Amino acid sequence: MASENPRIPKSIQEAKEQAAEYFGFTASVYIQTKDGKVWEIPNPGLLDDDQQERWEELQFQLEQCDREDDIVIPERTLEDGTFIPARVIPGEVIVPHRINGELLKPPYNVRLAIALFGEEGYREYKAGGGIANQIALEWARMNKEYQERVASDPKSDGSDSAVESLPTGD
Repeated sequence: MASENPRIPKSIQEAKEQAAEYFGFTASVYIQTKDGKVWEIPNPGLLDDDQQERWEELQFQLEQCDREDDIVIPERTLEDGTFIPARVIPGEVIVPHRINGELLKPPYNVRLAIALFGEEGYREYKAGGGIANQIALEWARMNKEYQERVASDPKSDGSDSAVESLPTGD
């Protein structure tokens, strides 16, 4: 099959699908709500500018959430004299998410739906029977498929496949 001319402009959707195919991940999943409207759940790597801005704001909000206690690793000196300074590993974010002990409302998955669809879009999605948890589930599935593809790719560093040795030159 002849390759496409890279100089011919593509639609945004075609470009997204081509990038996803090249890198081996799902570009988007489409779900239809009871009212017949079709909603796109894009791969996290293919958010549009507005979605990206709202998603980053959500991530910033999550940084403010309560965490488990930090893990403190004291300084130490190895037998060979190498000094390793002390460090602190931040504790995991407590789930369900909360800030100052108060439950985060609306919950994370609703905030994720709002990040993708905007406030008004989320209201329409919900009114049509859409469930916010579906987005996180689809993203988890997309990530799992991608990780499985990477693990099975013999050219990938994370592959389970053994790399065949090349014949020596003459």
